[in-house]
Amino acid sequence: MKAYDPELCENHGKLFTEDDLAYMCSMWDGMKKIDIALALGKTYRTVISKAYTLRKRGTFEHYKQLGKNL
Repeated sequence: MKAYDPELCENHGKLFTEDDLAYMCSMWDGMKKIDIALALGKTYRTVISKAYTLRKRGTFEHYKQLGKNL
């Protein structure tokens, strides 16, 4: 996948929802990152960047726990 493909990245430029973050964080250890990006309709780089930001803020584990309840 190239950096941005409008057919695959239908949520490009849109904010992450709480459900998006919960899904991303809960699937982080068990899925390929590109598959997470495709499932969310985001680019690979956006997903990697968001995970980095959540870890830096200390909220990654919070969203990971939320995702277990989905």
